Amino acid sequence: RAVAEQAKTNNQVVQKILTLYEEMKTEIQKVTHSQYSIKIMDALFASPIFHSNDFRKKAGLAPKTASSLLSLLKKAGIVQEQEPSRGRVPSLLAFERLVKLIGDNDFN
Repeated sequence: RAVAEQAKTNNQVVQKILTLYEEMKTEIQKVTHSQYSIKIMDALFASPIFHSNDFRKKAGLAPKTASSLLSLLKKAGIVQEQEPSRGRVPSLLAFERLVKLIGDNDFN
């Protein structure tokens, strides 16, 4: 029974993640007006807590493009800055809606 219950819980979390992904397709395109919106989403869902330079690499974007898109995402509240950049250390950002969704569920 415990395994079945955990599988049910995990399935519900997966469904919530898929729903969030679908919602974000529209929202990110609306905010960024970018041809890279799917790459942006894939990077955010792959690593919801990330350094700005890691985002650029995961999304396969040029530095200026990544910087301007992250700025738009921050202004829209889609990503939140956790730690500002310091010298050569890039800023730490989070896609908190996904972090919270995953964190609200016990996978153990």
